[in-house]
Amino acid sequence: MEIISNGSKWAGEENDSLDKLIEMIKIHPLDIYTFGAFGFCSFNNNHEGCDIHSVGDQTVWVHGNFLCISYVFNLRGTYDELRPIIREIENNIKRNFQTK
Repeated sequence: MEIISNGSKWAGEENDSLDKLIEMIKIHPLDIYTFGAFGFCSFNNNHEGCDIHSVGDQTVWVHGNFLCISYVFNLRGTYDELRPIIREIENNIKRNFQTK
């Protein structure tokens, strides 16, 4: 897995851990107004989208930001590597933006 960016960092600062990203996704609403049009997850960077039911060993990109805080994330890896983050993104959208 490649962590391109994770957290609002200055150039040269170390990225936050994946556990920190999962913690942020559990607490803060994602910015669906900016990133929702493109999706937070795509296969081979073509914005086809992916969800927890997707399968395969293609390259998966997970990327986005949060609605009320700046905490950019951009990760690339296999679906299996990124599955916990994809699951939390789906939970975040359901929790914060879908009507009950």
